[in-house]
Amino acid sequence: RPAYVLEFEPRPGKLPVRRRIDHALNKCRGEIWIDQDTYEIARVNFELMDRVRLWWGIFGSVSDATGHFERISVADNAWLASEIDLYFHVRVLFSTSRRSQTTRWEAFEPIAD
Repeated sequence: RPAYVLEFEPRPGKLPVRRRIDHALNKCRGEIWIDQDTYEIARVNFELMDRVRLWWGIFGSVSDATGHFERISVADNAWLASEIDLYFHVRVLFSTSRRSQTTRWEAFEPIAD
């Protein structure tokens, strides 16, 4: 399906932090694909540009993260997640973990009334 592709990255300078997730979002860049017919978000690709500290770095940090999220149109005005692919490298206290996870959904069928 035809889509508009918008690239995003943080503005330079100090960015507002209202919620805990804003620490990570303020350090991400990527692309958003918007369906031209319905203006629904069809795909998001993102990557973490800089380390995110958890509780001032005392409890850990996320040093690398990338992700991919896709949605498909399954009916009129109904979009469902079809794929999520995430990778992250995180340190919590004295333990380091690298994890990759991909989840796919397919063969969507409506539920009968």
